[in-house]
Amino acid sequence: MSRHVYLDETKAMRYVLAAVSVDGRHVEALRQGIRILILPGQTSLHMRSESERRRKQILSAALQLVHDYAIEVSLYDAGVSDSETVRRNRCLRAIVAANAADRQIQLIFERDETLVRSDRQTLIEAIREANLSDHVRYSHVSRRQDQLLAMPDVFAWCWNRGGLWRKAVQGHLSGVHSLRR
Repeated sequence: MSRHVYLDETKAMRYVLAAVSVDGRHVEALRQGIRILILPGQTSLHMRSESERRRKQILSAALQLVHDYAIEVSLYDAGVSDSETVRRNRCLRAIVAANAADRQIQLIFERDETLVRSDRQTLIEAIREANLSDHVRYSHVSRRQDQLLAMPDVFAWCWNRGGLWRKAVQGHLSGVHSLRR
């Protein structure tokens, strides 16, 4: 079985990388579930850019998709110390290790040109160390290319926002992994 793991981070307050893992057979249906939330004139969803009312609507839809499709959502919290690159690399290594049991994994990152080179180097090392070279693939794409990147954005944003937003997602998480040093 192929797993697609969508990844996005939030850097507000602390560095949190969200990993949303879906069965590859459900990817198209899930994309459709996100597409219907995109308003005319929008090219993608991003919690930071939405109104409070829309954030609630998007969160509600995301939680329903998690329930309907048995999506696993994990958060990797690297805290506030160390450089952003060090914190991100710690998260990437933890994600590769956490997915080692699955035989075929596709990691999909939101494309940030400033991170692609560093991500590739870290992933090559982590995949090689875990002896997963034949099982893990990864790509960096824009939110416009793959609407499912909205899912990790929703969970990372809610978690970092705290308060009622964090409470709303807390019961739907597969795990919160503290990677702080």
